[in-house]
Amino acid sequence: MSYRFVAIDVDGTLLDNNKNLNQYTKDTIQRCIAKGITVCICTGRPVQTIDRFVDLLGGQEFPAIQEMPFILYNGAMVAVGREHKIIFEQPLSENAGKTLLSLGQKLGSTLIAWSKSNLYVNEFNDRIKNYCTITPVEPLLITDPEKLAKQGITKMIWYDDAKRMPTLIDAVNTDQVSQEINYFTSNPLFLELVDKRCSKGLAMDQLIRHLGIPREETIAIGDGYNDIPMLKFAGLGIAMGNACDAVKAAANAVTDTNDNDGVAKALVRYFNL
Repeated sequence: MSYRFVAIDVDGTLLDNNKNLNQYTKDTIQRCIAKGITVCICTGRPVQTIDRFVDLLGGQEFPAIQEMPFILYNGAMVAVGREHKIIFEQPLSENAGKTLLSLGQKLGSTLIAWSKSNLYVNEFNDRIKNYCTITPVEPLLITDPEKLAKQGITKMIWYDDAKRMPTLIDAVNTDQVSQEINYFTSNPLFLELVDKRCSKGLAMDQLIRHLGIPREETIAIGDGYNDIPMLKFAGLGIAMGNACDAVKAAANAVTDTNDNDGVAKALVRYFNL
């Protein structure tokens, strides 16, 4: 099979355990793009991520990288290049947004909501300070939850203790809102909540339709539970060597770990670089 597209997760996949991109992976991605392969970065991070990763991957010296597509917010948005041209976006419904803000507040979680590319929080605390080191955006305090839900929430995060995650998931599953949303635990401390019509796999489908690339000519590479939808959707799903057994079971193949050039090795092998 000749593949024309690859979607690559970020944390635990593209980046090593120190959150660094090694030179071999960077060079290999550039070789893919030079060969005409569409390389898409997939992440739960917001649209502001695009500029950082364009620079990280060498956009200054390799201009084609500036036109890369990105799947963001765990599939709630697809945007292209430095212009942040949005080709797909699916926020939570007003009802789901309002319900999740209320429910999360009652449960005592720290709430993070992305809306119109702005970061909203229900309180300023150490968790928010930590989150803003990962995503350096100035947070805004939620003063009117109903207004925020009405304007549209692209993604919400309940930031809490890892030991409380089962309780939070049970609360979501036992509420009627569960019929309207998808949720992921991309980080042991984050319960990420998006619209039911959103996942990395569904976003990947939107993107390749836009590009005119058949599903069977696509590859996806990831390590987390939130990567399973795209691993199953792709023509070839590749799990990282550091992924858990459930993620590996959802894939067609397994590459090396993120600390040992797993992404680069997969690209070299399956794109015949």
